[in-house]
Amino acid sequence: MRIRNFIGLLLPAWLLLAACSAGQPKIVTVEVPHVVREIQYVTVEVPRIEREIQFATVVVTQIVRETVVVTPAPPPEWRLDVSQGVSLGIPRTLHSATRLNDDRILLAGGSNGVDDHYALVEIFEPASGTLIPAAPLNTSRHEHSATLLPDGRVLVVGGYNAQQQWLVDAEVYDPLTNTWTVTPPIYSHGVQHTATLLPDGRVLLVGGCIGSGICTDRVELFDPQTNAWTEAASLASDLGSHAAVLLDDGRVLVAGGAGSTGYEAGGAGQVYDPLANLWTITGPMVLGRAQAPMIKLLDGRVMAAGGISISDNPIALSSVEIYDPVTNNWTEAASLAQPRYAHNLATLADGQVLALGGAHEYDFTGGNPWTEDSFIRELESYDPGTDRWYNAGKLVQPEAYAATVSLPDGRLWVTGGGAGSDMGKAWAETWLIAARVMQP
Repeated sequence: MRIRNFIGLLLPAWLLLAACSAGQPKIVTVEVPHVVREIQYVTVEVPRIEREIQFATVVVTQIVRETVVVTPAPPPEWRLDVSQGVSLGIPRTLHSATRLNDDRILLAGGSNGVDDHYALVEIFEPASGTLIPAAPLNTSRHEHSATLLPDGRVLVVGGYNAQQQWLVDAEVYDPLTNTWTVTPPIYSHGVQHTATLLPDGRVLLVGGCIGSGICTDRVELFDPQTNAWTEAASLASDLGSHAAVLLDDGRVLVAGGAGSTGYEAGGAGQVYDPLANLWTITGPMVLGRAQAPMIKLLDGRVMAAGGISISDNPIALSSVEIYDPVTNNWTEAASLAQPRYAHNLATLADGQVLALGGAHEYDFTGGNPWTEDSFIRELESYDPGTDRWYNAGKLVQPEAYAATVSLPDGRLWVTGGGAGSDMGKAWAETWLIAARVMQP
């Protein structure tokens, strides 16, 4: 069952493409101090018993200020070293990888890319580089969400399996007791929903797709202190395949995606205020997009990169846009070197953004099925200061729908994912990505 594809098949046909160009270094004028040292002959009065005028040679130093035109040097670029990590043992895609409070990584669920869906749970110990088995999920699932709670537990919501199809339930994992507890939400959120941890410790569940071509506008909150769910204000329309990011002021930006009836061209995002339990609309997006990951930049703005267009014949996008919560508007940014979706975004140490994995062709039944040439191995890093993307390295093997998590030592751990015609091939390999700075 190929759940990720059903939205594009049932939406109205429209297509907008925005042309994005990489930003160029800006030429600026600055005033700089300039030290001038020269030898001059001057007349000085030398004290003697008999006063007289003599000539002496002295060094005169002057400091003047000059206005010069300069082009700032490009910032240091990241180069990424990729090495193989521990094997997962079985092929695994559309699973979750969650870093626990003790820095171990919880791997939950997933599938083999076809119809085998896993209840399998493992914990990766970065210190030893080993995987240890953990208590399995009560229900096998893939394409679920997983959220680390403030008390160290992990909330897993929704997903899909071949027997029960779109799942209604949720489970909470306690690493101290190695147990899962079922805690069903009020509504089903199925697949392609979002789960966002709020500053007060609650989790915001938004939308999701709960059947073939059927999404929901329902929103609810999970309180880990009471293990209870409460209903929140609904979205403006049903929504799935969107992304969500917690803003610096505690609100949540939800943007991108599509519903059962599609989105108008340049659809806007929505911002949720948990204090007021209220949604407000952002300015229009530059381009309507689905399955586009978002990430918060160090200055508080939010980037949405790539994804797919919303049409009867979706295509992968290279365009990028940035949301500014101060102005509540979206602006066009430099494009990726090539279109990609089913990829991940991660933040590097200096605030640059890494785009890794994904495919440059959209794969759906009866349309453009994936081939071996559909995937992207090149790694790209984005510098928000110059609005430019740089080639930062290359993956050893192509990855789509992989799970990426940051390790305690700053490396990225890329696990599983798939790359094959019709998503019929998933990987058991994992990869470690370490960044090093290359001076310009």
